[in-house]
Amino acid sequence: MKFKNGPVKIIAVVIAAILLGVCVYFGFPRLLRAFGFLVSLFLPFILGYVFSMLVNPLADKLQRRLKLPRGVSAVLVLV
Repeated sequence: MKFKNGPVKIIAVVIAAILLGVCVYFGFPRLLRAFGFLVSLFLPFILGYVFSMLVNPLADKLQRRLKLPRGVSAVLVLV
């Protein structure tokens, strides 16, 4: 269906803009709430992974230099 340059095209564009604005107004908070829920679910695991990646090099260095067992060096790093 091809619109001519006239009032039908202008009305269709205005209605589409209004519908888009309504969808964004009502849908965006729900999207943010869902994203916040997912972040709150996975954030402890992500932080744990990042923290373990930061601790591993220091624990390896303690293990090699001081000849400590792996568990002891990891505990020393955490303390």
